[in-house]
Amino acid sequence: MRKILGILAIFMAILTVVAAGPLQAADRPYEGVELNFLILSGHRAGLDELLPEFEKETGMKVNLMSVSMPDLYTRLGTEFAAGGQSYDVCETMFAAAQGYARGNNLLILDDLIKRYNVDVNKFTSVYIKNHMIQYPQTPEGKYVCLPHQSGLQILAYRRDLFEDPAEKAAYKAKYGTDLTVPKTYDEFKQVAEFFTRDTNNDGRNDLFGTVVMGKNFPSLVGDVTPYLRGHGGDWIDKNFKPIINTPESLAGLKYYYDLFATLKVTPPGCATYAWDEEIADFQNGRLAMMIIWPNHSVGLEDPKVSKVAGEIGYAVVPGQSPVVGGWAVAIPAKAKNPEASFVFINWLLSDKIALTRARNTGFTTSAQSIFDDPIMKKKFVYLQAFKDSLPYGRGWPQIGEFTSIWKIGAQELSRAFAGEITVEQAADNMQKSLDQLMKDGGYY
Repeated sequence: MRKILGILAIFMAILTVVAAGPLQAADRPYEGVELNFLILSGHRAGLDELLPEFEKETGMKVNLMSVSMPDLYTRLGTEFAAGGQSYDVCETMFAAAQGYARGNNLLILDDLIKRYNVDVNKFTSVYIKNHMIQYPQTPEGKYVCLPHQSGLQILAYRRDLFEDPAEKAAYKAKYGTDLTVPKTYDEFKQVAEFFTRDTNNDGRNDLFGTVVMGKNFPSLVGDVTPYLRGHGGDWIDKNFKPIINTPESLAGLKYYYDLFATLKVTPPGCATYAWDEEIADFQNGRLAMMIIWPNHSVGLEDPKVSKVAGEIGYAVVPGQSPVVGGWAVAIPAKAKNPEASFVFINWLLSDKIALTRARNTGFTTSAQSIFDDPIMKKKFVYLQAFKDSLPYGRGWPQIGEFTSIWKIGAQELSRAFAGEITVEQAADNMQKSLDQLMKDGGYY
């Protein structure tokens, strides 16, 4: 009898504690868990300041392992090939995630999304429309990643030039039409020619209509693709057949190259340019316009480093051909504590954290709410152009061979910029290499 009464007393004590509030262990079930987050260096923006809040709330420790883009893919490739457990959360571009999912390297998130009541429609609509977070890319596909950083190309232009009465009059006198922000690639070329000039009479042009890049680096493929698609071309078709040497694709490639080599409406050093050099030229007032990713506007609008801060306008890219980019977060299939990893992801992608980071740093989080946030709209003038571009956005080929396509494209196009081969030869070389890549991948 005493034993029964003792058990009842213990049971009543437990009930009393539960009634008073949840147990500490239930509040912090992952107390002491340590997570390694492999993240692109530039995507730490605003995160270091907010992480202590998460760690205090959950008792978890998050190590940000920030690396360059090439290093990130090298590390993930090595990790997945070895079946390792070095990373609990990882960043990846959406297209690369498709390849990782195809190799069963990413955790399927459907059950965790349902358990934590995550509304996937809270993310920027273009990712949902293109099923970029699902594998396979259909409405019935399984969720393998969630959007972290959103990217959609927009056109940046110098308002102080485009709105100058003297420039408007000169343009009208020369071309018989009004000077406006170009909506087609024909208009883009004409405006670029108009603004390319020698402003200090030293015999050399120091203001250029636009900029391109020719360095053997993955960003070259991103830079050329809106021109490619704006002329009706692309890298591969819907059946995964390479189409990079079709008349339409070749027209886009030649247009891009000719801006540099024939029309000379770009700085003469573009053959060795990547993003850093392009952005630096715009900041130094040497460019009238260029196609950018939204996150670049932070540097362009910073008066400490940009001579044209406050004088920039933003619009949809010519031909309505913006490329959808951006980065997702995923959980490796062999992660040691996948639910703890998801708790962190859910916090990272919450509207509260996403908006705070976006407001404080301009980091282009993937929360749909940033487009209607009054603070964001007032503080970041590129936002409306970003929103206007959403209906036209198209992503990269969403296949595992995505990174190989980038390598092939950057290698051959950079050879053309270096004068080693013609654009036509580059297109034929890319076609041949991509055809073999797709065959090896079993697409046909």
